[in-house]
Amino acid sequence: MAERQWPSRRLSAAEVARAAQGRGDRPARRVTVAAYLTTWLERRDPFTKPQGLRKLGYRTWSAAECRIRNHILPLIGPKLLTELSRADVVWMIERLAERGVNPPTLQKCRDHLVSALGQAVKERTWGIEVNVAATVDALADPDAPSADDWYTLTAAQADALLAHLAGDEYESLYEICLRLGLRQSEALGLTWADIDLEQGAIAIRQSLAAIRATDIEKAVRNGVMKLERGQTASDLGRLVAIEPKTKHSKASLPLTTTGVRLLRSHYRGSSRR
Repeated sequence: MAERQWPSRRLSAAEVARAAQGRGDRPARRVTVAAYLTTWLERRDPFTKPQGLRKLGYRTWSAAECRIRNHILPLIGPKLLTELSRADVVWMIERLAERGVNPPTLQKCRDHLVSALGQAVKERTWGIEVNVAATVDALADPDAPSADDWYTLTAAQADALLAHLAGDEYESLYEICLRLGLRQSEALGLTWADIDLEQGAIAIRQSLAAIRATDIEKAVRNGVMKLERGQTASDLGRLVAIEPKTKHSKASLPLTTTGVRLLRSHYRGSSRR
């Protein structure tokens, strides 16, 4: 099937910004889907200044930005936002499926549209009153695992695994990850300043994330990341300490007696190296 042809009219960045703030001479009537989604992503970007919309975590935002840029915009981006219909959303999903995009990604693309268009309806400044993406049913994934398919270790299996790893250089890391249920990024973001061996506790304050160089530069430019005197954005590297995935992730967690012993040993070993 031939690709659809959409109107090419679109607004300048300044006009889109005024529409987002509810100002201007009804400019939202001429906003394309691409212009709106780009603005929505910028407002949700954790590395931009506050713009009246809750920021997403970096990993969540970067995944959404990638799907929107690669899958949604090439198909329905040029369409005027006020003319986007349920049929357009269904057409987009069908075309993506024909191209081999897997069901979970199709579902995420629909979800991103539902979220973005829902915000436009809520703000009442973009010229739409119905979230057409929300009228498209969530996609069924025949290969999606059920609750019975998930597998977790029993306490005995966890003990056996740790016993097998005894003596490994990173035994202490395995111990605290398994016993406390840390995300990999949270464990890698730990520093000795976060660990209180006297009290037997660790504080989860940050996580380590691989961040694109362009996003690091943007964060520095907007004052979200601070540089030391004489330091440049490239000096930060690609792995950067950021806020944990959710606000509830920040916590003080008790260490096991074994965890304290292993961390003491690891600290002594790292001090000698």
